[in-house]
Amino acid sequence: MRKVTGAAGRGLPLRGNDIDTDRIMPARFLRAITFDGLEQHLFEDDRKTTQHPFDDSRYRGASVLVVNSNFGCGSSREHAPQGLQRWGITAVVGESFAEIFFGNSLMIGLPCVTA
Repeated sequence: MRKVTGAAGRGLPLRGNDIDTDRIMPARFLRAITFDGLEQHLFEDDRKTTQHPFDDSRYRGASVLVVNSNFGCGSSREHAPQGLQRWGITAVVGESFAEIFFGNSLMIGLPCVTA
């Protein structure tokens, strides 16, 4: 794990409470032996059916994900924070986080800040 001394960057807003890990990283992509390439599948189901901030050109290059409450709830998969980090997210700022998501994120050096 790398030591995190700070995070800065453009924000990418993702509205909605209780966004669970199955929405962040659909379960069918958990079969991989490594985490390589997971970023391709972030919010894949949501992105097929709605205009999604991850596809919005205004947020291209954003590295700070801004979320609402209880982000990362649901199952304890570490694939969700791995995919976010591999996509280029360097920090997540939110109202609150699911405890396991928060812990999994910190273990890989992806700080989650409650604000």
